Amino acid sequence: MRSLQGGADSAVWYEDRISNGCRFEPNVSHAATMACDYDGINYIEADDGWGNLTVLSSQLGDIEPLGISGTFDHFQIRNSSVGRVGQSGLNLSATSFTIHSTEFRELSSHALDVRFNRSALLQMSSFMSVRANAFLGMVANPRRVVTLSFQQVMAHEADSGSLAFAEYGRVSQLDIALRMPCSCHPNRQALRLVAGDENLNDITDDQRRGARQVLAQGNIKMASCL
Repeated sequence: MRSLQGGADSAVWYEDRISNGCRFEPNVSHAATMACDYDGINYIEADDGWGNLTVLSSQLGDIEPLGISGTFDHFQIRNSSVGRVGQSGLNLSATSFTIHSTEFRELSSHALDVRFNRSALLQMSSFMSVRANAFLGMVANPRRVVTLSFQQVMAHEADSGSLAFAEYGRVSQLDIALRMPCSCHPNRQALRLVAGDENLNDITDDQRRGARQVLAQGNIKMASCL
């Protein structure tokens, strides 16, 4: 996919039947990509700020490091599929950030480097693989009452540290189903998810709160120990 830059009010991709791909149109009032099929995203930069960027019913392929960056009013991906999101693949600031009904093959470490001012919602979406610290870069505006919410989310393979967050007090809902290796100690498994294996002997109070939230709201499916 070609590199894209723009500073319009918003951005749109639309189906280009001539080239059997999708092209970028920077001068429209609403952002939307519909029925687009990408080999991958290398570089989209909203350096001057865009209004809305919406991806609908599209296949994005792999998002390379810094693949999508910049400032948006509203950013959302809906009813789509995504390959591997590299480190800081989504490197952006937005008033609201939404992932809905979308499948991801892999979230690499620090894949989502997202600063949000109003809300961040991941809903009815699935991740085949979530690496350590994949969500650590999701940071709320400290001067506002802002929350991060997971609703009906599935992680088929979750590494230790995959549910590490910068601030657990901002995570209002953690409805996420995870498949983990067999363990007779679910409390310790929850701590591994939020802190990682290397930090189990140096757990912070915030991480303990996060582990309790994982146990209370999440759905950890253990592999059979037989």
